[in-house]
Parts: sequence; structure tokens; C-alpha cells
Amino acid sequence: MRSAVETAPVASADEPLRGLTLARLALAGVLLAGFLVRLLFVPAEGFKSDVGTFESWALTLSQNPLDQFFQKAGFADYPPGYFFILWFVGKVFALLHGGTNYDLLRVFVKMPAIIMDLVSAGLIFSIVRRYASLSWALAAAALFAFDPAAIFISADWGQVDSVAGGVAL
Repeated sequence: MRSAVETAPVASADEPLRGLTLARLALAGVLLAGFLVRLLFVPAEGFKSDVGTFESWALTLSQNPLDQFFQKAGFADYPPGYFFILWFVGKVFALLHGGTNYDLLRVFVKMPAIIMDLVSAGLIFSIVRRYASLSWALAAAALFAFDPAAIFISADWGQVDSVAGGVAL
């Protein structure tokens, strides 16, 4: 059996690095553009009931010990895993702002889903790249990064489905 070094095509010393850099830059561009598009939709109120509930949970989690959350929250119909994310969101919000700008809290509450959308696009790129060309991998990542449904669900409507979906991916 021949080693990978023996079967690799001959190239100058900087070509593999240039190709890797080009791929990373292209993917970073797709992800950055996907993020910027999502930022346009973040100010939307979203599904008021759910976004308000996420905001309330984030504040409750940031102001109380984790083991007292279910006693203090009153209503909590999500599995406990997402509460760790909302705890972090609430702590960062309290640390950076002090806790009175609820428009900013809405942005913070929507950010985990937005970030997970972009992580999923990066994972899709990696998966497709294993089996196809760089062009196909970038196209697949872009297709997800600019999917109107994904943008609407996370950035506009404020739902967190992409967090569980990204973990599953």
C-alpha cells in the first residue's frame, strides 16, 4: 500500500496553503454574509409569546441559582438543556447592559439560533467537502446560509429550532 505522500500530486510549497486559505476565506465570506442578512431581521418582534418567554427565562436564570429555576419561573415547558444557553444569555446581558434594554435582550435571545444556523452551514460545508469539490461544498453552505426559511425561523421569528437541528447535524 502506498502512503499518502507518495500518491499526492506534485505542487509547489505554497499551493496547498493557498487552496486551504481560499476555501477558508470563501466559507468565512458565506458565513459572514449569512450573519449580516440575519442581522437585518433581528429587530423584528418575532413570535411575541415565545420570544417573551425566552427573555423571561433568561432573566430568571441570570438572577437565581440554576437549581431554583423551575420554582421561580412558574412556567417552563422546554427540556433543561436549552436553559443552560438561556442562563449564559441572561448572564451576558446582565453583565454587558445591566438589564433594562429589552430590545437588546431580544437580540441576545435570538443570537444562539442565529449562531447555530451558521455553525450548521459550516458543518454542511465540511460534510459536502468530504465527498465533493470546494465549489459544491460552498454552494451547499450558501444554500443553507441564505435559506429564507432558516433566516425567518431564527432571526425574524425568534425560534430556537436550529439549536437542536444543529446538534443533530
